Amino acid sequence: MTLKGIWNSLELHIFPYIGNSAIFKIKAKDFTKVMEPLRTNGKLETIKRLCQRINEIMFML
Repeated sequence: MTLKGIWNSLELHIFPYIGNSAIFKIKAKDFTKVMEPLRTNGKLETIKRLCQRINEIMFML
């Protein structure tokens, strides 16, 4: 996936839920809530990829 595709997936699935929250204040449980609708719809591969991207971002901090 391209950088543009990665950014688009974050814009679609993550950013609307975390809003303008400071990145250092966001906890794992916050992302779990974001992923719940995806889990309900069986989008497990999407969850896996989003988790990888979030982990990479958080590791860089």
